[in-house]
This record gives sequence, structure tokens and C-alpha cells, in this order.
Amino acid sequence: MRALVPLLIAISTLGPTPAAASQYASPYHELQAMDGQLATIGYRLATANAPLCERLDGATGLQLHDIAQYGDREAIAGVFAFESPVEVEAVVPGSPGAAAAIVPGDALVALHHDTQTQRIDAMTEGLTDDPYTRIQRIADAFAAATSAGHPVTLDLLRHGRPLSITLTPAPACATRFQLLIEKGYDAGADGRMVSVNLPLMQYALGAPDGEGQLAAVVAHEFAHNVLRHRERLNAVDIKRGIGRMFGKNPRRIRQTEEEADRLSVWLLANAGYDPASAIRFWERFGREHGEGLISDGTHARWKERAKAIDEEIARLPTAATRDGAKVPPILTQPLPSLK
Repeated sequence: MRALVPLLIAISTLGPTPAAASQYASPYHELQAMDGQLATIGYRLATANAPLCERLDGATGLQLHDIAQYGDREAIAGVFAFESPVEVEAVVPGSPGAAAAIVPGDALVALHHDTQTQRIDAMTEGLTDDPYTRIQRIADAFAAATSAGHPVTLDLLRHGRPLSITLTPAPACATRFQLLIEKGYDAGADGRMVSVNLPLMQYALGAPDGEGQLAAVVAHEFAHNVLRHRERLNAVDIKRGIGRMFGKNPRRIRQTEEEADRLSVWLLANAGYDPASAIRFWERFGREHGEGLISDGTHARWKERAKAIDEEIARLPTAATRDGAKVPPILTQPLPSLK
């Protein structure tokens, strides 16, 4: 959960979430639930598609948050205990964390993998500049353990009682997922992180197949990372900001968007989601919002996107598989150059 604005203000200014307000004791609990839902979708996508990815992380299914994220400590008193600086915010069902009986509210004290021990309260370097530093280092430790084939032992506190729990992270595509608290409809990918902002998550969840439509949004951004789009765009010196609208930039960006739309179909199917949810999302969003901020030539029109996704769905039944995952055509050969 990335607290870019005070969360109590965020809930009131960004609009209601799909769930009834009375369901949650506080806005923090409401955002905690949404963070957990995004983490679950991300976990399913990243683990199910691990056979397709060159770069792997270790997925525990533990969504963590750091007390450094919260500027107003009094506001979270009685909401989160934070018996240590880093606490489990949510646990993905069916994940290694769930299998190890870790629960939300468990506080991380230390982690041990291979011959290394890292104490959470000692991870302070860079914390002033970035309150997510500790969480990043913990995630890196899980990835290192997975790469080496080692389990990880976590020292925890649960209501003051010390626990030691060992788990083995699951192989997963090297992408992490976060919810942003900001206005507008937006999602993005930077090569390592997929971000979805609160209004877009609320919008997707407002559909009858809300989880599927949110998964479609996440899968599209996840596809950018799997296809190394940030790296490939940098290699051709792509211009961003206003510069993206000139020269070869719109065509190159549009190529990455079309690739991501097509790959998202396979990512969704491998994770057990209905890929047609992506069609329903774009039909709904396109009719209600037009092209919005993506009408500058860098993205296809929504009808074109829906058609391309439908074409890709038709290829699924005859696809080859790799370790149980359907393999899309774009990943059976070297990635095409951006022209």
C-alpha cells in the first residue's frame, strides 16, 4: 500500500469503493483489503506464468507494509499493531505464507536464508528517502533464496509471542504489485513493478466480473514486464512525456501496447482467469470514457484492442505448453525489434 496522500482524505476525495462503507472498521482496513486483493491477483499471475519468464522472484504470498509508510502514526493506532517496523498486511490464499499459517498482523523480526541473518530493525539505510526500502530488501532476500533453492526462516511476533516459521517461496515471474493512492484512472509497469491506482481498481471491481476485469488490467501491465518493454524502449532511445507523440515514438509505443494486449490473454488463461474479461473491460471502459488520455496514437482504439484480444483467445486451444503453462507465439522466438 503506497500512501501518497493521507489515507483518510484519499477515501473521501477519490470516491467510494465497491464494498459498503460499514463493512470495514476504518478506511485503513478497507485499503488493506484492496491491497490484499491486488496481491492475490498478482501472485496468481506471477506464479502460474513462471515457466514463461526468464527472470524469477520468490513469491511467499505475504503482502507487507512498513510503519515508515505512515506519516500520521496516531491515525493507525488501534488499527495496526506494528510490533516490529514491518508487519504482514495480507496473506494470499493458497500461497506458501498461508500454508505456513502466517496471518495478517504478524510482525517480522528477522529472516534467515542460507547462512545469512537479516534483522528487520537494522534495515535502516535509505529509509529516510524511501519508506519502502525495507520491504524491497525483504523481497530481494526471498528472491535470492528461491534462486539458490533454499527455504527462508522468519522470526515473527504475534501478540507478543515469538514464532519461528520456515517456508519455501514459490518461483514467480520477477514482478511485484502495488496499489497507488492517487486520482484519475491509471496503471503502469516499470520493468519490475506493476502499479494500479485506487480509482482504476475501484472501477474494474464495479463490474459484475470485477475480479476478472481487474486481473485483465493487471495482466496487461504485467505483460509489459514479461516482454521487457521498458528495456526495449530504452534501447531505441524512446522519448517520454510530450516527446512520445513525435517521430517514431508513437508507433514504437503502440507496438508494445499491442504486444501487451495479446500476451495478457495467455497470462490470464494460465492463471485461471477468463481472458474474455479483458474484452469486457475495454468495451465497458471505451464506451463510458472514450479513449481518454490514450488517444495520442500510442494505443489502439478500444474496438481494435477488443478485436485483437478476441483473436488471441482463439489461439489458446491449440497452444503448446511448457511445464503446464500455455506458450504464446510471441514467446516462442526472440522478441521482435521495435521499428
